[in-house]
Parts: sequence; C-alpha cells; structure tokens
Amino acid sequence: AIQSKTVNLSVVEQIILDEGDRLLELGLMEQIDDILSACTFAKGTIQKVLFSATIPPGVEDLAKSFMTDDPIKITIGEQNSASRNIKQKLLYV
Repeated sequence: AIQSKTVNLSVVEQIILDEGDRLLELGLMEQIDDILSACTFAKGTIQKVLFSATIPPGVEDLAKSFMTDDPIKITIGEQNSASRNIKQKLLYV
C-alpha cells in the first residue's frame, strides 16, 4: 500500500507494534523500515511503542535499532522466563 501510494503515513505521530517480538522474529524488519520511513510527520518525534510478552536478547537488539536513543523498558516478572502461575492443558471437544 505504501509503494502504490494508496496509503499516506505522513501524518502518523505514533507507531505501536503489538507482539513486536514475533514481528521481528519473522524477518519483517525491511517492511517495518519502509513503514517508519513513510512516517514523515515531525521526523524524529514519532513515538514508537513495542509490546511483547517475551523478547529474546537478539530480537531486543533488533528493536533497539529503530526505537529512540533512550527507550524505556518495563519488565514484569523475571526477564526471559515463563510465569510459573500458568497452567496449560489440552482439552478435546
């Protein structure tokens, strides 16, 4: 849509990537770069937010490459570990 100019992102002020770890793991960095490049409103002041339940160190480094110079990271629980309070079961229906 960006390449065919059917969408105009020049007025975007905020970018939110939910499940950002999955987006970066899937190798979509080129597309993310294209989207960020198309967001030309007040270049450098666009707020970028990335949400992820888990984020491996390599993916975190990749995320830092396009986030602000001084990102804020909020960690709940232990970093890079699963919650012990989650119970999983398989239920056939």
